[in-house]
Order: sequence, then structure tokens, then C-alpha cells
Amino acid sequence: MIVSYSEALENPSPEIQNKLHQTGDVYTTGLAKHTTGLAASLDGINWEWKVKY
Repeated sequence: MIVSYSEALENPSPEIQNKLHQTGDVYTTGLAKHTTGLAASLDGINWEWKVKY
């Protein structure tokens, strides 16, 4: 599966947390990285990241 995702920021301040959630679209804030990755699963439940871009 190829997915877009955003990894959690380490220890964001309450101000940053509010900014991330105000718009409902974390990527438009410029505070989060828009990453794509490839994951594989044999059972559709347990996934293993193969590549993260």
C-alpha cells in the first residue's frame, strides 16, 4: 500500500498543537511534513514500512 502520512511532532507546544488542528488539514499549516511511504502486509492488519519518502 502506498500512503500519505504525517509523523507526530516530538513534544509540540500547546500553541503548535492548536495550530495543527485549527484548519482540519495539518498539511496546510506548514508545520507538518507531507510524507509518502510504502508498506506491506501479509494479513491486511499488521503492516511493515518498506520505504518512507
